[in-house]
Amino acid sequence: MENPTTEFCGIYLDFRGADLSGAELWDAWLNNANLNSVILRDAQLGNARLSDSDLVQADLTEAALGKVCLDRANLTEACLEDAHLVRATAFGANFTRAKLNRADLRAADFSDANFSGADLSEVDANHAHFSRAVFVEANVSDMTGTIWGPVIVLKDDKPTALDGVALQTWFDNHNAKVQVISKSASESYPNLPAEYSLGSASN
Repeated sequence: MENPTTEFCGIYLDFRGADLSGAELWDAWLNNANLNSVILRDAQLGNARLSDSDLVQADLTEAALGKVCLDRANLTEACLEDAHLVRATAFGANFTRAKLNRADLRAADFSDANFSGADLSEVDANHAHFSRAVFVEANVSDMTGTIWGPVIVLKDDKPTALDGVALQTWFDNHNAKVQVISKSASESYPNLPAEYSLGSASN
């Protein structure tokens, strides 16, 4: 196991109000850190550990987040416009109403993440995984790439898990330019919560 003392360690620390624009935080340990509303524009956070961190309304515009770990992090209303998240992991992360316009999400894993109301317009999501991710009321216009689902969307005012052709149709109808490659929704959802139905897309 890696020793967190060999890199910058901010585990559980409170950074609220800080301006860390352009900071070089490669390999940093920031698990459970409070980064609420912190400015991290153009920060270098490659391979950093930010699991369970509070990044609500943080400004990560153009930040370098390649291979970063954002598992279970809260990025509600955060700004990640033009951010670089290639091969990042964000299992169960909360991106509700976050701005990810033009972000590079290639080969990233967003399984179980919540993108409700998020702006994913013009993102490059090639080979990104979105298994069980929530896209309710998300903006996916001009989103590109080959992605893996299934994904939960809003259909007939009800959260519905879509995959395969049904998910492809949903993306097409919402002006995305992605190609869906995934298992069937029923196969990928053995324990789908009762409030989510499995369905086909017509809107």
